[in-house]
Amino acid sequence: MHYIAGRKGESEMAQVKTVSGKKETWKEKCERTAREVVKRRWLFFLLIPGIIFFAVFKYIPMYGLKIAFQDYNRYDPSKSQWVGYLLGYPLRYHHDIT
Repeated sequence: MHYIAGRKGESEMAQVKTVSGKKETWKEKCERTAREVVKRRWLFFLLIPGIIFFAVFKYIPMYGLKIAFQDYNRYDPSKSQWVGYLLGYPLRYHHDIT
């Protein structure tokens, strides 16, 4: 459904129709979208550096955050025990720090 703005006498919502006036099926929409992606493939190549940036500097470091909630065993990380917020409790409620 697309919004039609500024036309008098027509409904505000109109269904997507092909040139012949038939309603487009889901398969036809997918094919049309695939053709548009192929036609504008160079624009999608421009997204690749941004996706790599966010993966390397924003997503992968999230793995290290789990160490804050573990009693980390540096000799065998698979045997590290989950402690939750237990390690942060003394820092938040210690009167000498605050």
